[in-house]
Amino acid sequence: MRLWFFFIISIVILSITDLSLVRNLSLQIVSGEQESGSFFVYAAGKEPQDIIIFKNQGASRKKAEMPPARFSHSIHNKKKLKCNNCHPSVFKEKIGANIVTMKKNVDGEYCGKCHNGQSAWDMSACRRCHV
Repeated sequence: MRLWFFFIISIVILSITDLSLVRNLSLQIVSGEQESGSFFVYAAGKEPQDIIIFKNQGASRKKAEMPPARFSHSIHNKKKLKCNNCHPSVFKEKIGANIVTMKKNVDGEYCGKCHNGQSAWDMSACRRCHV
């Protein structure tokens, strides 16, 4: 059952390149891996759910014993942020288009655009994202 679940979800994810299409799917739970970047999971008629970044920088994360980063739309929504605060200027709304690395974050790209210790907490608390 689990293998089929991953297979079906993989086909759905790989078939969708425009995230606006994902908003219309009724996916509640998605698990799987993508070589780099991230993908969105939307529940039909609801706000975006969490994003998991799969396997990005897998070798260096393994060496550092660091799990994949987890992003929460709900936490950011509670801070009164809107979609256009990040999309498309910081994050492109296309699967695999955002190759997020810690170096890029620390250099002020992606999450580091706000999480710089001034606008929001900085990158020094690894386990706030890597859970």
